[in-house]
Amino acid sequence: MADVLDKFHYGIYVLGVTNENEINTMIASWVTQVSGDPVMVGAAIKKGRRTLKVLDTGKKFTLALLGENQADIMDKFKGQKEIDNGAVNGVPYKLADNGAPVPEQCVGYIELTLEGRLSLGNHVFCVGRVTNEVLVDGGHGLSVADLHSHVYRGV
Repeated sequence: MADVLDKFHYGIYVLGVTNENEINTMIASWVTQVSGDPVMVGAAIKKGRRTLKVLDTGKKFTLALLGENQADIMDKFKGQKEIDNGAVNGVPYKLADNGAPVPEQCVGYIELTLEGRLSLGNHVFCVGRVTNEVLVDGGHGLSVADLHSHVYRGV
C-alpha cells in the first residue's frame, strides 16, 4: 500500500504556531481544505511534537506554501530549530497578523484559529478556521512530487 500512497501529491507547507511564550515551525505535507463555509483547513501533526503543544495552548497558526524552487530550505524547518533574530535556522520569517510565524519568501499563506483536533493513530489532525489569506509571490507551490527522493510515511 505504501507504494501507492507515495504517489499522492501533497503540498509542502511551513506550519507556524504561537502562544504567549513562544513560536515554532515545522514542515507539513498532510494538509487539506475541509470546509468551504466557513473556510476551514486541516493539518496532521505527529504526536509529541513541540509544535502541537504550542498550538494547543495558543490556538493560532499559519500555513505557508513553499514555492517550487524552495526545496533547499525545507529542511531548515525540520527537527531542532534555532529561532533567533527574525530567522528560523537562518531563513527569515515574519509574524502574520495572528502572531504566528511565516517565511518571508513563499507562494502565500493562510492564518488560522484552531477549531478542533482529532487524535488519529500517531498523528493529531488539527482543523483551523481561516481568518486571513495573503498571496506573497504567487507562482507554483512545492509538492512531494518535486522531491524525487523524499518519502514521508508518518512514522
